[in-house]
Amino acid sequence: MTDHAVEHHRAASASGLEGLKRLFRNWQARRKVRGMEELDDRMLADIGVTRAEVEWAARLPLGYNPALELQALSSRRRRIGGSQR
Repeated sequence: MTDHAVEHHRAASASGLEGLKRLFRNWQARRKVRGMEELDDRMLADIGVTRAEVEWAARLPLGYNPALELQALSSRRRRIGGSQR
């Protein structure tokens, strides 16, 4: 299981204080991802993501960590693109 899938599973099954902490961390990550929307397309490309991917991640439900999901999406794209060369 990938790291982001494990993190999502933990978020879905967490309860109480740990669940609230996880939601707060996800909210903080969402704020940082939303901040990436201010970057120009060239800067986003340097980071390895597209504007559409940043917008997608920022719209994920609070149970997901958008930064981890964005990182996983970028990693998958690099793996797929790298295997075609």
